[in-house]
Amino acid sequence: MRNPGAGSFIKRGGKNPPKYTKVSIPIMILDQFAEGKGWLTKSSNANANSNSDGTIISILKVDVERYEAFVLSGARRLIQARMIRNVFTETSRVAVENDEELQRQTLRLLVDAGYRLAGQGGYAGPGREVMWEQGPTLPDAIIGTLKEVEKKQSYFNLWWTIDDDLHLKHILR
Repeated sequence: MRNPGAGSFIKRGGKNPPKYTKVSIPIMILDQFAEGKGWLTKSSNANANSNSDGTIISILKVDVERYEAFVLSGARRLIQARMIRNVFTETSRVAVENDEELQRQTLRLLVDAGYRLAGQGGYAGPGREVMWEQGPTLPDAIIGTLKEVEKKQSYFNLWWTIDDDLHLKHILR
């Protein structure tokens, strides 16, 4: 991974001419954050797919310029616990060219956890209907399409969701 585990912003300071100060910002993996909040802790009388306080995350929006796979991998337990209802993310030809297997595994993580692709699109977001069949071959279909598309459409915004009926069955099991 190229990201050293910390983020930073440039803070504008001073006057004529403006000076900039680098401000370091600590970051953490989403699963670590959730664990710290107790969201991933099972209660003694909870079923296998619930957490102790019933926390549900409505939306996770991930747009981090080709680092989406790393963010989603860091939310693996949240995704597998189906605590996130909707995941908005991007995948790109460049990301596939850099590490195709990582991209495939990340898409498979969502499919295997029971998410379905509800929408896809380009720069305007995932407003179009899905052009691929749902199911276990979906990650391969998305990657195959990215390898074939023109450079001007070299990424897809993807909207993943938990089907309400599936979600209720999963929780009530």
